Amino acid sequence: MSEPTGPSPDPPLLDLRAAARFLGIAPSTLQSWVWKKRIPHVKLGGGKGRGALTRFRPEALREWIAAQEIPPREPPTPREDPKP
Repeated sequence: MSEPTGPSPDPPLLDLRAAARFLGIAPSTLQSWVWKKRIPHVKLGGGKGRGALTRFRPEALREWIAAQEIPPREPPTPREDPKP
């Protein structure tokens, strides 16, 4: 009997170092952003503070990156010279 096919399992959660590599930043920078609640993360076990493991969902990081994007400025429209 074969296993039922269904959606693929969720990608694994990233630890701090792997998430920092994913983002191209230093782990200390990422840890600072976690403390300041500037980036989505998951706390596992231990509740708040010490003993809790910090993990990151890759999809949440991709969405966060997309939300940080600053669109290019519209090119300036040419001005007409004022007529004297």
